[in-house]
Amino acid sequence: MEKNKLSGIKFAEGMEYIEKYYTKEYFKVDLDNVIVRKLWYDVFKNVSDDEFEMVIKSYCLSNVYPPQNPSRILEHARNITIRQQLTDDEAWEYGYNLVKRYNFNMKRACDEMEENGYHAMARAFTKMGGRFVGLTTASLPYLEKDWKERYLDEIDQIIRINVNSGNLIGTSTHKLLDDKGKDNK
Repeated sequence: MEKNKLSGIKFAEGMEYIEKYYTKEYFKVDLDNVIVRKLWYDVFKNVSDDEFEMVIKSYCLSNVYPPQNPSRILEHARNITIRQQLTDDEAWEYGYNLVKRYNFNMKRACDEMEENGYHAMARAFTKMGGRFVGLTTASLPYLEKDWKERYLDEIDQIIRINVNSGNLIGTSTHKLLDDKGKDNK
């Protein structure tokens, strides 16, 4: 079995897990219908068996109501991925201090961000690098606001790429994630 290919057996086990967890009275998805079963499978077909099992169990343990469509599970997986990222405030503080430490050498700062697994942060700083040229104290709050919006957009884009490639919860390494609450200046 391919690494990122959901087996039919694991899919059936996952759907049965949902059905048994919530009981048929509440889980009203008609899994006997071939089209419905295929629709659900097609959403997750590129996900590994282990990741599918983990997300299904996590969904059940975290939600009072059963998923009525696969989008509910995808949204749950998206939320798991978001929790793996720094908040926009944390990312701005860490990233802006790193940029200042490197004397506004955006390439060096972004290379370090990438090395530490902060891909969305690095992409946001790279794309907005020109805005740092001639930066004034008065314009900093506007730049910060725009950068945070860009950062959140980059996280969403990375999540879409991960899901499309079968990496449902974005299990890439974040070396500094363990230090999230510490001073990263």
